[in-house]
Amino acid sequence: MPKLTNAQFWCGMAVLLLMVVAVIAGFLWHWRKIDRDILRDDRKRLTAWAQRYARQLAEQMFREYVRNMRFNIPVRLVNESDINWGERKDGAA
Repeated sequence: MPKLTNAQFWCGMAVLLLMVVAVIAGFLWHWRKIDRDILRDDRKRLTAWAQRYARQLAEQMFREYVRNMRFNIPVRLVNESDINWGERKDGAA
């Protein structure tokens, strides 16, 4: 093996270090893309779940609202003798 000068040795070490850094960066970039895809799928799934839950909750609240609804219909009580029934058209008395 030929004898390396000091500069050649350090250049080789720098190249080796850059290669290691590039491999680590590539690995991290790859996992970042995988995590991003996983998070996107999770976000879609959670969004769909939240929409279903919100719809279900709204329907439940509406059912409770209708079940507990009270109608106030004003009624005036009168005696039957006070009502003018008018004449019957069929002639019956």
